[in-house]
Amino acid sequence: MVRLHPNQYVYFNRLVAGGIQEASKNYQTDYWENSYKQGVRWLDRHYAFPQDRKLRLGAASDNVQFLLDEKYEFVVVPDPEQIDLYMSTTRANGHRMVPGQIIHTVDVDKVSLLYIIKPDSSFNNDPFFSDSIERLVQKAWRYDKDGKSENAVKAYKQLISMGQETSVIYNNLAENCIRLGNYQEGEFYAQKAISLDKENAKSHLRLGIALGFQAKISEAENAFQAALRLAPDQVIIYQNYGALLVAAKKWSETANLMKQAVFNNATDAQIWYMLAQAQRNL
Repeated sequence: MVRLHPNQYVYFNRLVAGGIQEASKNYQTDYWENSYKQGVRWLDRHYAFPQDRKLRLGAASDNVQFLLDEKYEFVVVPDPEQIDLYMSTTRANGHRMVPGQIIHTVDVDKVSLLYIIKPDSSFNNDPFFSDSIERLVQKAWRYDKDGKSENAVKAYKQLISMGQETSVIYNNLAENCIRLGNYQEGEFYAQKAISLDKENAKSHLRLGIALGFQAKISEAENAFQAALRLAPDQVIIYQNYGALLVAAKKWSETANLMKQAVFNNATDAQIWYMLAQAQRNL
């Protein structure tokens, strides 16, 4: 453990687990991302920064932003077209998501914990890096997480064109279409998600939201009811279903639904507010 410092927490017993060299083949070593600090320090000491602008650094973890001072520009989305360097631990194979030249690794006991990579498209077919579909899934998820819905929609549609038709992709696509105000598209993709997995409450929820924005009240109600049958304790379903009923001035239905919601989550302020609205208007 002394030899592994400052990454001694990645220690694996040599007799039982074969040490970190064997364990790294089956387990995520630097799970808590301690080695990012060493990667940033290496850049400070050894990498030539651009003279006319900030260094654009991408990373597999959002936590890197807390290690950088103002001379860095942190890029959340690890897109090779936007960044100068990409940094990642081996957690979830993040180090394989951006093909390029490996310019430095942080190693302990002959095991690499972190990679610093200079993106280069000529490495796209290098077997070390993940295939294009896996990289695109990661990129779509990043856009989704960061609220960049237009980019997320393009990435998810590209995945579908490559034959990756899954309930999760269609559901995420529906959600981002709704965020952009494309409610018909959102309805279409939510229906596609449901056709692949009828037991996914999120897909029924997305369908209800998309239908509600199109004033298809009865159809939206059916979708929300289907979502509640699958996930009766999900407050977000009650919130959206309740908002639909309030907008339609269906006060009796609103009151009954909110009483059901209160039974499941009495601490949510929006639920209690909609219940009060309904009681006042009965």
